[in-house]
Amino acid sequence: MIKLLCLLLSVTLLNGHNFVYLLPDDIPSYEAWLQSHIKKSDQPIRVFTASMYYPALHKSFIAHQSHGLELALVVHSLRNDPLRLIQYQYTHLYHYTSRPLQGSLIILDSYVCQMSAPLDHEILMRSSSTVFCSDDPQYVLEAQRLFSLMQKRSHRYLK
Repeated sequence: MIKLLCLLLSVTLLNGHNFVYLLPDDIPSYEAWLQSHIKKSDQPIRVFTASMYYPALHKSFIAHQSHGLELALVVHSLRNDPLRLIQYQYTHLYHYTSRPLQGSLIILDSYVCQMSAPLDHEILMRSSSTVFCSDDPQYVLEAQRLFSLMQKRSHRYLK
């Protein structure tokens, strides 16, 4: 029995920083996790999504921009609320028009969250989707590389 506990402990330590959220059931815990990491963030936050209408995230981003939080947002659809078309100093909005998008990618410091749906609160409440968050360095580097490629293929909203 003790051998099994040691094995379980080692597996837990190796995979201890992977989180899976099943939305809409886990929306409160997912929002709390995101908001706590936005609050602690000291590196630019990068978001890549098909569309964005998420009031809780909007409030967190705006509340922490007074501390110099930088946000890079690449969206396919500018409708609804892409941060009200960037009225804020440290926000950079890019419009991606190459091909339609399905999911979302959020890069927060050393964490990456990948969603199977856009960052739209109404869509997330209506249909089930999965969010996978990890701090695996290879996964984070690959997500940063993907984000920079998509950012290069996008058009800056304001020049």
